[in-house]
Amino acid sequence: MLIAAASLLSASQSYQVKWVGEMRKVMMLGEDQGVISLASLKTTEHLYALGPVEGLNGEITVFDSQPVIATIAEGKPRTEQTFGVRAPLLVWGQVAKWSASPAAIESMEALDKLVSARANASGLDMTAPVPFRVTGVAQTIQMHIVNRQGREAKGREAHEAIEVKFPLRDAEVELLGFWSNRHAGVFTHMGSNVHVHGRTRDNQFSGHVDSLRIDSGEIWLPSTR
Repeated sequence: MLIAAASLLSASQSYQVKWVGEMRKVMMLGEDQGVISLASLKTTEHLYALGPVEGLNGEITVFDSQPVIATIAEGKPRTEQTFGVRAPLLVWGQVAKWSASPAAIESMEALDKLVSARANASGLDMTAPVPFRVTGVAQTIQMHIVNRQGREAKGREAHEAIEVKFPLRDAEVELLGFWSNRHAGVFTHMGSNVHVHGRTRDNQFSGHVDSLRIDSGEIWLPSTR
C-alpha cells in the first residue's frame, strides 16, 4: 500500500493530509478493491477522512475521528458509525484546531473559489492540499451514495449509473472537503479542485456532495494560531 502525503508543519500551523488510491483508476478502470482499512486509522486523533467503500458500495466520511458510513439498504440511504470498512481511495487529515468565518455558498464552483481565497488569505500553503469544513442550513443540497452491487462501473457514465442521488431542502449540515489544484484525478474529480462529503446533523443522511446552496453558513479552515 502506497500512501502519499503532503505535510505542513511550522511554528504557526500544524496539519497533514495523506491519501491512498487514485480516483481516475477507481472510476475509469474499475479498480474498486480496498487498499486501506479504515480501522487502521481508528486511533488517529482529530481524524477527518472521505472516500468510497470497497466495491463502490457506500461512502466513507469521518468527522473528528467519528466515522459515518453511508450505504443503500432496500433502496433507501442508511448510515452506520463503524470503522469496519475498507476503501479503494481515501484522503484524510488530522486537524486539531479550526478557525471559522461566515460564508454564503451558491454552488460547488463557488465553494471551490471560496476555499481557495480564504485559505490563501489565511496564509495556508496553497501548494499542498487543504482540508476544510462547512456548517449551516442548506437551502438545497444533493448528495449521492455509490451502490454498485456487482454492476459495471468503468467510465464516467457507468459510474454515474450506480449513484443513488437524494436531494434535501432546508437541512442542517456539516460538510468535509479537501481542496487542491494539483490532484485532479487523484482525490478530486477532473475539472474540480474540491472533493466534498457531507452529513445532516442528525446523521440520518450522508454521502458525496454533488450540489448545494447555503445562504448563511460558516466555512472552517485549519487554524494558523
